[in-house]
Amino acid sequence: MIPEELATALQEKETELQEKETELQQEKQKLSEMEAMLEKYRQQFGDLSE
Repeated sequence: MIPEELATALQEKETELQEKETELQQEKQKLSEMEAMLEKYRQQFGDLSE
C-alpha cells in the first residue's frame, strides 16, 4: 500500500471507531436511565424480589 492509501484506511478506521464509541456512550446512557427508573420503581413499590 502506498502511504496515501494507508492514511485513508487509517482515517476510515478512526472514524469507524469514533462511531462505535458514540454508540457505546448512547447505550451506557440508556442503561443509566433504565437503572434510574428501576431505582425509582423500587422506592415506590419496594423490592418485589423478596
